[in-house]
Amino acid sequence: TGMFQTQPSHALLSYPHRASIAFPYQERIAHALELLKPFFAENQSYKDSWSVGVDEEGEPEYGYYRRGAGKDRKEVLHYRKNLVRTLKEQRVDFVRHLPLLNACDALHNACIATTRRELAEFARQYSLRYNDGGEFERTYHELAARADALFLPVLRMMQYEPDIPGKIVARRHGDHGFVTLHLYASEPGLQFGWNHATMDDFVDAPIPPGSAELFPGRKMAHLTDWKVPALLHQVVATTPNQRQTIVFFDHVDSPKVPRWYQH
Repeated sequence: TGMFQTQPSHALLSYPHRASIAFPYQERIAHALELLKPFFAENQSYKDSWSVGVDEEGEPEYGYYRRGAGKDRKEVLHYRKNLVRTLKEQRVDFVRHLPLLNACDALHNACIATTRRELAEFARQYSLRYNDGGEFERTYHELAARADALFLPVLRMMQYEPDIPGKIVARRHGDHGFVTLHLYASEPGLQFGWNHATMDDFVDAPIPPGSAELFPGRKMAHLTDWKVPALLHQVVATTPNQRQTIVFFDHVDSPKVPRWYQH
């Protein structure tokens, strides 16, 4: 039939700690991507005015930023629910890109609805499996509510510079957040790996049409005492074309987890 088999979110509890879930919001992805093109075509100083804050690695916390030599070369637009308010406070002229911000907000809403539905069931199944009297389930809902109040969940829209096919354009890593929802990639090249000792078993991870990949990050590993490890992944250039990717990080309000806490 050509139809893919979706998996329940509690598949994250067992190897290979990932789930392909239905994501029936493909038109929102296409709309946001179309509106992103004219924004990335703006001059650099204007795009830099959309940068907000500085994180522990010296990069903007959200909004826009560009990575150059020595890292995965790409442009990024990080959308959080408070971005428009912050741009107003910074007196940024964003009116011509208000349709883009509205499209990001609609896609962000779809991601929140999807991940919270899936993770509510995951948390319930986790508490059942480990017989903790519902402690993990209650903790998840408390942390998720605080995360929303702090505007932590973020939609990340990326545009990688063209590169040589076969070259690793995003080095192996586990994401910082609780879970990642990988929504879209214009080119193949996403790879997952599970051997945290040798990191030599990466396999291609195509995204079935109409679906999204849900996988755990470092905060999930931290909160579950490594019962659910952060899924290692990398991106390899497969064509000389420019690559566009959209992911959603459902962060929770828990202590920051160091980058090394992934294996």
